[in-house]
Amino acid sequence: MDKLSHLIIHEVNNGKWKGIKAGRNGPMVSHLMFADDLLLFGEAKEEQMKCVIDTLNKFCTLSGQEVSQEKTSIYFSKNVSREMRNKLLRISGFKEANSMGRYLGVPLLGRAPKRNDFQYLVDQVETKLAGWKAKQLSFAGRVTLAKSVLEAIPIYPMMTTRIPKTCLSDIQRIQRSFIWGDTENGRKFHAVSWERVTTPKWMGGLGLRNLEYMNLACLIKLGWKIFSGADDYWCRIMRGKYKNDEARTTDSNLWKVIAGLKHHVWNNCKWIIGDGKDIDAWKHVWIEENLILEQHTSIPQDLQGARVCDLVGNDGYWNWNMLQDWMPANLRYKLAAILPPNAENGKDELAGMGGNCVSFSVSSMYQKLRDFNMDEEDPIWRNIWKLQVPERVRSFVWRVKWERLLTNSLKHRMGLTSAVCCFCGMADETILHALRDCSIVQQFWQQIVPQEVRGAFFMSSLQNWLHINVNYAGKLAIGGRWCDFWALACSCFWTWRNKELHGEKIVWPSNIIQHVRKLGENYRKALHTMEVVEQHESIVAHIHWKPPEGVFVKLNTDGASKAGNRAGCGGVIRGNQGEWLGGFAKGVGNCSAFVAELWGVLEGLLLVQRMGFENVELSIDSKAVVHVITAGKATSADGYAIVRKIRRLLLMDWNVKVLHEYREANKCADALANTGCILDLELIFYQECPMEIRNILLADELGISTPRIIVA
Repeated sequence: MDKLSHLIIHEVNNGKWKGIKAGRNGPMVSHLMFADDLLLFGEAKEEQMKCVIDTLNKFCTLSGQEVSQEKTSIYFSKNVSREMRNKLLRISGFKEANSMGRYLGVPLLGRAPKRNDFQYLVDQVETKLAGWKAKQLSFAGRVTLAKSVLEAIPIYPMMTTRIPKTCLSDIQRIQRSFIWGDTENGRKFHAVSWERVTTPKWMGGLGLRNLEYMNLACLIKLGWKIFSGADDYWCRIMRGKYKNDEARTTDSNLWKVIAGLKHHVWNNCKWIIGDGKDIDAWKHVWIEENLILEQHTSIPQDLQGARVCDLVGNDGYWNWNMLQDWMPANLRYKLAAILPPNAENGKDELAGMGGNCVSFSVSSMYQKLRDFNMDEEDPIWRNIWKLQVPERVRSFVWRVKWERLLTNSLKHRMGLTSAVCCFCGMADETILHALRDCSIVQQFWQQIVPQEVRGAFFMSSLQNWLHINVNYAGKLAIGGRWCDFWALACSCFWTWRNKELHGEKIVWPSNIIQHVRKLGENYRKALHTMEVVEQHESIVAHIHWKPPEGVFVKLNTDGASKAGNRAGCGGVIRGNQGEWLGGFAKGVGNCSAFVAELWGVLEGLLLVQRMGFENVELSIDSKAVVHVITAGKATSADGYAIVRKIRRLLLMDWNVKVLHEYREANKCADALANTGCILDLELIFYQECPMEIRNILLADELGISTPRIIVA
């Protein structure tokens, strides 16, 4: 097929084959090749069709292949007359297509999508369900299938098309019905609202996705590709057609959708500073994720519309004289940790959602659209899903936490039955009564409940009772953790009660304690067989600072971030006898320890360069920093501009070895980094060793070691 591509390009270059252009500035498109499809584009003229046929015939002669008449068709523009269409069809011998059809099952539409275009998704979901025996599945099993199979069906078309809401609503309705066990004969009890079910597990949901928001997140990724300047072929075509302008009524539906989501890209994707010319200083995110300056402070009138490059003084540093009178101190400290723009840094780049330099996290964008807040997290949810019990038991405890077991008390509130317990007849059948207080289970708990939680166990309200038992991981004499044993026992009691109430023949185990213990033991054994544990031998190593070899000098750097994210960095340069050659400490501002470490490397290399050393051993105690500056591939936008500058320094005409050392061999640099944390954006150079770290320097010179357990 490469030969066919070469033949087409040859005809295009000779001016015989005229492709199409989307807009005046877009690339010429003559052909698109896919895994099993070929699209050819040309003018609707007789000489053009003859050129296409001649090129195909030439390829067939060379390759021995033939064009399939049955599988080949021509799709005409609506501007082509009927007479011209007939002429071209006669010349080619191909049939006419009234639509562009489908690719990988997705309809190719030249208009806004309609519900009927995507009815096939609903049909696919229903077809999947028809092959499953839902009655034989537990609630947890149905949830797992809904997440892994039903939810995945519409994902591919959602990556490129805004699916009609009615279609997505139908799919989610089918999901809900399947999860809660609805049948053709009637609707079952939907214990928890769909809004709660589609929240993450750590917020009390089941982790299913809201398909409408997921569709938006996928489309925002397309917008990021276009607005970040990606060189993908389709991006070049779209930019050539629309130039990133606002959508007009005559524009394609896809562009209208992408342009309408532009604000999500600007508000959620962080810029990586290059020359600072493309970044709006006040409206774009560039200091840290989710931080737009105009939302946090009032911008002076004379600075409205400023780009980031306009905030830099003639000396190449941030122009604090311009900023300090009106910008709050906390924002100034965050700004100080950002490398100022410079023409040498190249163009600005728009990182993907999730802070990734090279990709866009649809999952992170989805969570942002849903506005999930970590501050709303209740640790009990994570502990429920960490129980070492089968998934159906964890799902049971999840429903207990929501107080949505279908007890007589709950059915009474629905007007369905009496609230009294059918077993003891002594009290209303609440969740707490069924699982703890009923006479048929109380004796069991009296035998097994640990002494240290016994009082709280029998006296607590439902929510407190659940918290006590889920959070108590004490070991039982019969083996296993109490929280796991409790969850299994409660699940068994509820199952046995319901089977007996619904007329199933069931014999309760004679020794319930041993039965529950065995269930837990079997689950742990199954887990153990599934785990692939890689054994690594650990040894005790004696770590100490090592002098550089031969003509090299050694540069140790470090960074630190304290409470409130006040960060500093520091470094020391020493000779092969351990002698002090120079050092520095710098107040970086507000940032993470990772960014502070990068600042330490940058300032250290600049200092060594100014001092004229050409052979340098650069020692860093962070493996992440060593990896990013040696590989040059940062997965995070944080500090990426600093990484690029470090990489340029390393490529200069000198010899720098980048090494990783344990922190026990980096104590001098660590002490100077901690000094930097208390400096107010200052950079201090030390020609001689400061008094406060002379003992550390002496210990390094003497080779005094510190023991550390490491993997052999």
